[in-house]
Amino acid sequence: MSRSTLSLLTILLVAVLTGRNSAQASLFSAVPKCLKCPDDPSLPIGCLKNIIPPWPICLFHDVDYFRRVALDGATRCCDGEDAAADMSECRCPKKDTAKFVDSIGDWCKGVASCPTDAESGANGGVEADATIASE
Repeated sequence: MSRSTLSLLTILLVAVLTGRNSAQASLFSAVPKCLKCPDDPSLPIGCLKNIIPPWPICLFHDVDYFRRVALDGATRCCDGEDAAADMSECRCPKKDTAKFVDSIGDWCKGVASCPTDAESGANGGVEADATIASE
């Protein structure tokens, strides 16, 4: 980046951080919907918090897809009390890290609060989405 671009970004950042709350709210409310992570007010907040990946990955699919993927992963990573001892079925590439082991319990509880396909009346699954994507 050029020096003038960095200066302009610095000025903008300072203006946002030192501005009034209403100015901040109007600045961030102007973000187009296509750049916001999906949301579904009908789902429990614990469910949403644990199934929606961070931005920008959250832009790739809708809430229902992320819910189905999380429920599918939970069958391998959250299956009973022995899941922490035996993670052989879990496909997460970071399943052996301390951060993963520390947070998997909370993630499992959050995903458990999500409605299943039978409860929500949705049809299809993660496998069907993968097949469609590969065609």
